[in-house]
Amino acid sequence: MEGGELGHHCHSNTVCVNTVGSYRCDCPEGYEQVDKFGCAEVDECAVGRHRCHENAECTNTDGSYRCRCRHGYTGDGYDCQRIPAPSSLLMDHGYRPVLDKTPSNEHALTLRKKEPMVDLVVRRF
Repeated sequence: MEGGELGHHCHSNTVCVNTVGSYRCDCPEGYEQVDKFGCAEVDECAVGRHRCHENAECTNTDGSYRCRCRHGYTGDGYDCQRIPAPSSLLMDHGYRPVLDKTPSNEHALTLRKKEPMVDLVVRRF
């Protein structure tokens, strides 16, 4: 019989381990012992026991946690890289910003490249 002849008193969030003539209550992964018979779930995010990247948000789950990169970053939550702004990506390839007026008298931010002559209208306002 699990836990000896009289059964065991381990709580539902524990693992009962039979020993010779007795038993003990162990905690599953992500839980900590609170007394002889019970364990409590650990909030790894709140106590800093997670491996999320500094630019990720940690979300506590039952017995574990989840990492997700913050807005403006990409990755798996454990490694997050900044997403470059489209204009800086294009400027790395020879485009330069130019403020133009359109024929309808609107203003437009244009990224212009001299060779070959290419214009990309980024925003009209």
